[in-house]
Amino acid sequence: MKIIGVMFFILSIALVYKKFILMIYGKSAIGTIIGFGSVVRGTKGFSTYPYLVKFEYNNQEYIAKSIESALGSYYGVFSEKNYYRKVTVFFKENNPEVVTIKEFKDIYVISLCMFLLGLIGVIYL
Repeated sequence: MKIIGVMFFILSIALVYKKFILMIYGKSAIGTIIGFGSVVRGTKGFSTYPYLVKFEYNNQEYIAKSIESALGSYYGVFSEKNYYRKVTVFFKENNPEVVTIKEFKDIYVISLCMFLLGLIGVIYL
């Protein structure tokens, strides 16, 4: 169980690190969520769909996948409440195809839960 706890630690740090690096050292732009990317299948019938965000930077238009995603099923049933929502995106200038969305804070909650599970796994099990 200690190995799983350490893995949770590493994953929680990696998630927050990626978001912070993009927000601190990246460029920002105003974009619009225009849909969802290809499915990432999980277990127990759940899947995630990364948001597709359209934004303009240096007079060039980009469509990028975000590191945040919407939860759904294998059959594509998920909420469309964020369609056409205006958001602030952060990205690296040399890789504008991957963005993070400033307004979405779910990644912090997920990372905190993973960190706490890792802590429990390392200390108590």
